Amino acid sequence: MLGLAAVACGDDGSVAEEASAIPIDPVAGGNPTSMQVLSESHGWIARDGSLWITADGGESWTDISPEGLQPNSVKGIHFLDADHGWIMTNGARGSSDAIQLQVLRTSDAGRTWESSPMGEPSVDYTLSLGGPASFFFLDAQHGWAVVRLASSSQFNWGHLYRTQDGGVTWDELSVPLGEPVVFANEQDGFQTGGPVGDAFFVTHDGGASWEAAQLPIPSEFAATHPVYGRPSFFSALQGVLPVTFAADRSTLGVYTTSDGGSSWQLKGARATSLPLGVGLTIPSDVVDLNTVIAVPGGDKVYSTADQGETWSITSPNGLPAGVSDVDFASERVGWALVQSSECRSFKDDCSTASQAFKTADGGQTWVPLALD
Repeated sequence: MLGLAAVACGDDGSVAEEASAIPIDPVAGGNPTSMQVLSESHGWIARDGSLWITADGGESWTDISPEGLQPNSVKGIHFLDADHGWIMTNGARGSSDAIQLQVLRTSDAGRTWESSPMGEPSVDYTLSLGGPASFFFLDAQHGWAVVRLASSSQFNWGHLYRTQDGGVTWDELSVPLGEPVVFANEQDGFQTGGPVGDAFFVTHDGGASWEAAQLPIPSEFAATHPVYGRPSFFSALQGVLPVTFAADRSTLGVYTTSDGGSSWQLKGARATSLPLGVGLTIPSDVVDLNTVIAVPGGDKVYSTADQGETWSITSPNGLPAGVSDVDFASERVGWALVQSSECRSFKDDCSTASQAFKTADGGQTWVPLALD
């Protein structure tokens, strides 16, 4: 077993609060690298080049990896529902060393996959070989994908693609950052994040053009650094946006919109004991229009059912420190991805491990998800 480090950072800049040192077990077949909950019964976990799906809440798993999928080629995975999913991969290199991106798609829960090229071969993708990509789909036909490009820590670049036929063909558009995009409808979209997490961009033409926007920051948070999460929309007009106000005692704020994102209001906030630096966020998930659940570590679960006006705090059982991502299907059922690291000596002979956990009681108790 590997012991957990006191603090672990997720790929999205999320950071976990120190908690009791519950060890996580090495996972046979590889460590989980990403996950998505689709419903209380359905979800998927990716690990070291393979993709596994469950239809019974994690009791049993099926390997739905496309034939020939290379472990180091996957850039991003997304499912709209239990049937429709997409995988972006690095394809073959051409004579000029340019890589052609490929998108694999399924409409039958991974039983069969079809492949389509995305964009033109580019050396940018060769230089960004290990860079992540993300998808967002409004429905089975209309979707967007962002490919993050290699850059220094002071910059954040990417390419944006849009499909209107379920991923068969893709058109390249512009985008200010290499971060994921979210759309309320086919025209109005949002992108948040950036090098220090405080960038906020909007589009009103489906991603063809973007402009910077700002959220109102209350005076009590003027000395903090706002780090924007990704908005979630539950209609063309109503959405929720979690924001971390990073400071010595960081606060999770809940913004809402009722006009499709034209304006946002801070509905409520909850301070934690977690100190955060610039660009780091509290792992959280917007469950529905009213419910947000945050897990800033393994020792506390924060939840609100009224858009952040009031909060309940739970001390969970069985959840280690190092939570880097949480995803909830409902107020009760959710998953957490936990990452750990250990060095045999100072910054030497280091190893990492990860494991997925599930709760069925709103975060009070957690059990490991066993894929084997």
